[in-house]
Amino acid sequence: MRTMLTAALALGLCLALAPAPAAADDCAGLKVCYKGSLGKKGGVPSRWYVSDKHPIHFYVNASLLPAAKQQAAIDAVKAAFAAFQLPCTTLKFKYAGASTSFSDVPGGILIYWGNKSKDSSSWIHGNAAYWRYMNINSYQTGEISYAYMAFNAGLYGWNAGGTAVQPPPKSAKNSIIDIKTAVTWLIPDVLGYMATKDPTKPDLPIAYKTQLKALCAAHKTGATYSYFKKTSASCTKPTTVKACAGGFDPGDGVLSDGFFGDMAARKDKGPGPGPDGGGSLVDGASASADGGGGQKCSASSQCPAGYQCTIEGICVKVGGEDDEGCSCRAGGTAPPAAMTLMLALVLGLGLRRRRERSR
Repeated sequence: MRTMLTAALALGLCLALAPAPAAADDCAGLKVCYKGSLGKKGGVPSRWYVSDKHPIHFYVNASLLPAAKQQAAIDAVKAAFAAFQLPCTTLKFKYAGASTSFSDVPGGILIYWGNKSKDSSSWIHGNAAYWRYMNINSYQTGEISYAYMAFNAGLYGWNAGGTAVQPPPKSAKNSIIDIKTAVTWLIPDVLGYMATKDPTKPDLPIAYKTQLKALCAAHKTGATYSYFKKTSASCTKPTTVKACAGGFDPGDGVLSDGFFGDMAARKDKGPGPGPDGGGSLVDGASASADGGGGQKCSASSQCPAGYQCTIEGICVKVGGEDDEGCSCRAGGTAPPAAMTLMLALVLGLGLRRRRERSR
């Protein structure tokens, strides 16, 4: 019996050439919920068996990253996990070494980078920037038996702080994601809880060229609830954490695949939301941009000159001094030129829809 959490996450695109620290509002408005062993019916919180003598093991497969940069990627992953060894919790992690797997490692968490151009079997998640999966082995206990985070090194660039680990494609030169930041946002999902603005959706507030310097309060609340241990007199277990509203429906025999719904065989049909409820990341407008009724696309290369493909699979006009368009990181502040462009797009699309409705 198992439950799987898969989500391709939509991210925003920043104009800054250097990684920017996360703004205060990156943590604003986050909600916390635990992933129940019975999905939509609640159940007990899904969590790992963990103790001082039994830490959660994690493995890293960085074999498809440039050899000289693999250690930087591994160190960034280690730093993200170290931040979750929080007081008042049982959480302990141990780096168990390199792996060659592109699927999972029984009994642990696997973090890997796939690149379809180097190994066709290493990446099966289409245009998604990354993917996550969590497996439980019991309705009664909710014990997590293994999990993984998969990162797309073929279509996106990856940095470790100020170190470039994997350059992005020339056609998407601004599509660079900070490794520690991405892993930090994904860790709760493989620990059995969610810290996000809308728990019914897979989107997380991650953005290109942006670093989350420290855990948000919501990350700590979820961890303390699911893995509470009174290590001092000041430790108090949170009381407001409830089961996540989204989830699978347990039934007889094999469970539905997908934490947010049934996931059919996924084919690379472009960047629209898939049957798992997620959205793919593309080089172009921000995740919150209104797709409108423009030309359909699966990549920016399919759009006319001066247009880029949004996550909804629609070509929208872009502009700006660098001629590559502009969109802001989720929760961030747009430069004046970018804000003007976004307002123009939204107003134009709104007028278009109004005319279409009046026909």
